[in-house]
Order: sequence, then C-alpha cells, then structure tokens
Amino acid sequence: MRRPRRRSRRAVAPAPAPVARARRRDAESSTAFRWPAIMVLAGAAVSMAVLGGDATSTARSQAAASAASIAGAGDPTALSSTWYCAAGTIVAEGDQDQVIVLANPSPVEAQVDLTVFPVLAPTPITIDLESAEDIDGALTLEPPEAVDLGRVPVAVTVDPLSVRRFRVGDLEGVAGEYASVLVEAATGDLVVEHILTGPSGSAMSPCASASASSWYFAGGTTRSGSREILSIFNPFPGDAVVDLTFTTDGARRSPQIYNGLVVPSGTVLPVDVTGVVTLFDTVSAQLEVRTGRVVTERTVLIGGDDATPALSVGLGAPALSSIWAFPATSGTDAVDAIVVNNPSADEDAVVDVEIYLDRPDENGTVEPVGITIRPGRTEVVVLGQPAEAVTSGRVVDATARIPEGVGYWVAVRSINGVDVSAERMTFVDGDAAGVAPGVSAGIPVAASRHVVLSGDGVGDITVVNPVVDRIAGLEITVIVDGARFSLEPAEVAPLGRVSLDLGLLGIPPDAIVEIAATEAVMAERRTALGDGGRTSSPTVPVASTTAPITLPIG
Repeated sequence: MRRPRRRSRRAVAPAPAPVARARRRDAESSTAFRWPAIMVLAGAAVSMAVLGGDATSTARSQAAASAASIAGAGDPTALSSTWYCAAGTIVAEGDQDQVIVLANPSPVEAQVDLTVFPVLAPTPITIDLESAEDIDGALTLEPPEAVDLGRVPVAVTVDPLSVRRFRVGDLEGVAGEYASVLVEAATGDLVVEHILTGPSGSAMSPCASASASSWYFAGGTTRSGSREILSIFNPFPGDAVVDLTFTTDGARRSPQIYNGLVVPSGTVLPVDVTGVVTLFDTVSAQLEVRTGRVVTERTVLIGGDDATPALSVGLGAPALSSIWAFPATSGTDAVDAIVVNNPSADEDAVVDVEIYLDRPDENGTVEPVGITIRPGRTEVVVLGQPAEAVTSGRVVDATARIPEGVGYWVAVRSINGVDVSAERMTFVDGDAAGVAPGVSAGIPVAASRHVVLSGDGVGDITVVNPVVDRIAGLEITVIVDGARFSLEPAEVAPLGRVSLDLGLLGIPPDAIVEIAATEAVMAERRTALGDGGRTSSPTVPVASTTAPITLPIG
C-alpha cells in the first residue's frame, strides 16, 4: 500500500550536495537488507538542489537515437529479462572482486538463474620500454587466451520489492580468476548491477541488457601506475572474432596481436591493454566484431604517485551518437575533462561542447567550445582547474569560460552529421569528498522513466531536463523493505537540473528508486562505496520510454 505523501522542505543550492564517505559493509553477504522505512521517511528532509534555468533558443530533436542505452530495464508486463555482467575477478582480495546486485521492483518473487563463466586470465603483456628490441617492434607477442573453467549454474530468488547481493566468488562451485555472469529472470523488470572492489577502490555500474557488434570507449588511460582492462564476454553459441583499435595521443593504433582475437563460446576474455598501448594519458578504444556477438566492459584502475587511487567500471557504447549528455559535474575539488573520439576513417567531426550553467538568469550563459576532430583522432576539453592536470597530447582548455563556484552540466553535439563517442574523465589530486575519479560514460538518450539503485545509500542523483520550453515534473518512488513509498514531487526547469541527495532523502542502502518524469530526461548517479570507493554512472532507463535527446541550437 502506498503511504500518504508527507510534506517536506526543499533546499535550493548552486550545486549537488557533496557525497560523504560511507562505512564499509560486508559485500559478501547475500542477505536482503532491511530498513525501518516508516520512521526514516517520516523524519527525513527532502533536499532537492534546483540547478536549472531559462532558455529562449528554439529546440531541435536529435535525428535518431542511434546509440540507445545498452543497459535498459524492461516493463513489468514482460515475461523475462536477461542481463550480462562482463567484468570482475573472483579471487580472494582481488583487484576487481565482483558482487552481483539483483533488484526486484515487482510485487512477486523473482526466480533468477545465474550462470557464472570463470576463466584463468591470460598473463598480462609487459614491454620493456628501455629495450631497443621492444621499441623497434621486433618482439613477438602472442594473442591473449583465457583458460575456460566451465559454466557454473546457480539458482537464486529475490523477494518482492527488494534487493540482494551475491559475491560471485562465494557461489558454490565457482573457482578461477576472472568471471562473467549471465543473469536470466522470469520477471521482466529485474535490474542488475555489479560492484567491483579492490585496493584501488570500489565502483558500481549497471550490467548490459543486450549484446552488440561494436563497442566504443572514448576515454581510458594507461598512464604510469594505471591499468586498463577490456573484458569481452561471449555467452552465445559459436566463437566470436573481434578486432581492437586504439586512439592515443594524436595517433590511431591497431596492434597486430589484437587483430582477429578469438573469444570462444561460453567464455570471457579479459584483455589487459596496458602493456601494449602503454603510458598514454588518454586512450580511446574501439571493438568491432567480425563474427558472433559480445558484451564488452572496461575496467580502469588508476594509481601512481601523482594520482588518487581509484577504480572505475562501465560498458562501452554500442553505437556512436550525435549527442551525449553529462548531467553531473565534480565541482571545484577535481578536474573534469570531456573526451570526444571520432572513429571515422575519412570524415572530420565538427563538435560543440555545450556548457549549461546552473541558474543562467543569475550566472549568464557560456559560448560552446567548438572543436574539429580529424578522422581517427581524439580531443580533450578540460572544464576544471588546474587544466595542467590533463597532459594528453590534444587538449582544449575551457576552464576560463566557467565562473568560479558555479555548477553546470555538459552536452556534446556533432553539428555536421558525423557521429562520435564521448566520455568524462575526472582527475583528483588528493582526497576530494563527493568526487568520483576515473572514467564515466556519456548518456546518448533521454527517458521518461528511470530505475536507480542506492548502493550504499550515500550519494546523489542528478536529473537534467533537455526540453527548452517545458518544466519536467518528477514523481519519485522508493522501494524498500517490501513496500513502496512516494516522496515529494519535484520539478526540473527547462534546460535545468535538480540533485536528489540520497542521505537527506533518508534513502537507505540497497533501495530501489523509481523516477517518472513528464518529459524525457537524463539522469546520472554518484555514490560512495565502502571506505574509499566513489563511482559515477548513468541510471538505468526503462527501455520502452527512451527518446532522442532534444536540445536547442545556440
């Protein structure tokens, strides 16, 4: 039964509230966590930082949503759902120890079949940059191959209106080093994410709800002390053959050992590219499938003497797009850099990086940052001080365009019809509360319904309304302890954004937050995990409600 809505106060602030550290919780537990929902909701303050404003330009719809989100929730009326979690390790105290998070928003128990695909990973390739033989390319490198350890089926249940976590390495019969997980449920609206934890930190990201024949990663890094791993998952009949291409500082690279990689049926191939595409601050990656289908996820482990340790994980984009949105920004404690890659073989991409300031009636507007990206090249636009923290070969410093202390959201738009991929890289020097260092995906589509998992219950959800002439109304429902509760409705101004603070809303760990909007909006979640993990990822849109992002010209 839905409880009556309670009156709450609404706070106005120039930027999303910072994310506080969360206490570490035992990720190995598979218990559904409980919450005294009535008491907490009754006493919690609803804090929504209203961040948007007016605009007078005319709107133009994106021609097509060619890059629909690869992680999309199904409708309750659907008979089944399937999810693919590609990345993660399963050894004790591993660097990407994987926990599967199953969220069941339906009023019936979910019968879920997990199939774990464990492997022994290939030995990472190490090239000695002081060796003339290695530098000259005379070194013979063997393509990476994983050792298949067989499939492990596990049947579990998830109570109605609840969330459960399972550490993959604790499931009976699972052994090895790396493992991907196929999740199949008899309910249509199950949502699946996973949490990776290691010495570098923790990260949480939605798993994929579909496979694809192409995968694009605009950002990434192999800078000193960091690692980048592409986990290529093939749970389907028949082997898959793939090619990997990279764009580094000003050049496109196609290493021979990654040309025609075979991913056998029913296996995952974790490819640590660090030793081959090595010591680059910015690495864009493209995977093309010759035969078969795969799901590809990237893990970036950031380290080194001059960087805050961090771990980030996320799916690639299954297609290029003409518009990408980044609702959340990190503020003054970090440097945000928008990375745009043009994988075209023969066409320049003319791109505007558009900065939408909070409350433009007070703070004014910003001229778009115009860049031209040559075929097979990557450009980096730096949006926070100090710009010197980003040392990629091709950098545009846009820090002077943003007034100090003013929040903003960003859109990347190709204006000449050449689609691109785009991601955000965040750099932190020291410990910045609420900042998620690493790489986070851009959002290529809007949706009128979103599903968000609260993780450890610390963080915020930023919602952007891309419509130029209408307010977007938000209905927010929290699912926890087997019940649904409605929160105070919110509004998002045209071209504006609001921040929903999980802590001030009183939303506990492992809750399900459903957002229903009167317009198609974009949403991004930032959460704190454990003692030091901070992560940023798109929310999960309900697939049947997605629509092209519509933004005004000028």
